[in-house]
Amino acid sequence: MPATATSSASSCSSPRTVCREHDKVDGEPPAKRRREEAVTRSSTVWFSDGNIVLIADHKSAFRVHRSVLAHHSSILKATLELTQPEDGFGDTYDGCPVLHVPDPAFDLACLLRALYDGAKFQANRLGARPPFPVVAALVELSHKYDMGHLREEALRRFRLCLPHRFSDFISRVGIVSQQQSQGDGDTLGPTLQSPALHISADRDAIRTANLAGLVDDNRMLPMALYLCAQLSVTALLDGT
Repeated sequence: MPATATSSASSCSSPRTVCREHDKVDGEPPAKRRREEAVTRSSTVWFSDGNIVLIADHKSAFRVHRSVLAHHSSILKATLELTQPEDGFGDTYDGCPVLHVPDPAFDLACLLRALYDGAKFQANRLGARPPFPVVAALVELSHKYDMGHLREEALRRFRLCLPHRFSDFISRVGIVSQQQSQGDGDTLGPTLQSPALHISADRDAIRTANLAGLVDDNRMLPMALYLCAQLSVTALLDGT
C-alpha cells in the first residue's frame, strides 16, 4: 500500500505528497512549486531500519541502508556524500531522506535483492537459473553503479550462454528451435540454453547485443549477433 510521504519540516496535506523541504516556507508552498507524486513502497525491498529511500520511476520506493549502498558502489558512495541528511533539504519518504534514480523499478529491485541476498543468488551457481530480465538488469545496473562483484556474476552467466569458441558452444549450450508462426508472417527464433541462463532470440537478442556493447565484451558479440540475425527486418528496425 502507498505509504505517506512527508517533508521533514512538517506533514503535507495529501497522504501521497512528496514535498521538497526548501519549498516549504511559512506555510504551504506556492502552487507552481508544489509537486505531488503517487509513490508506492516496494513489497520486496523495504527494511524497517533502513535510513534512505530510493525512488525509481517516480513511483516505486525502496528503503535500504546508506552504508550498504556506499560499501558496494563507489558511484552511490560519492552521490550519498553529496547529499547528507544534515544538509537540511531534499525529499523525505516515511521519515527517510530520498534519492531519486532514473532506473526502471523492476531493474532496481533486481539489483537490490541481489545485493542484499547475494548468497541465495549465487547458490548452486550452475544450477540456479534466474530469468533473463533479472540477469540483464543486474548487468546494466551493476555496470552503471560500479558494483563489480554483481557485475561479474551476472556476466558469467551471459558468457556461459554466449561462448566465443565453437567447441565450448557445442559442449555447453543447446539450441531449442521455436519456429511457430506468430500470425503476422514472423516466427519465433531459437533459444540458447545453458545451465546458467536461457536467451530467446525473439525476446532477448537485441538487449543481449546491447549488453555486450555496454560492457565492451567482444567475446559475447558473435552469438549475440547470431540471435539478432534470426529476427525479422521489422524487429531489427524497431531495435527493442
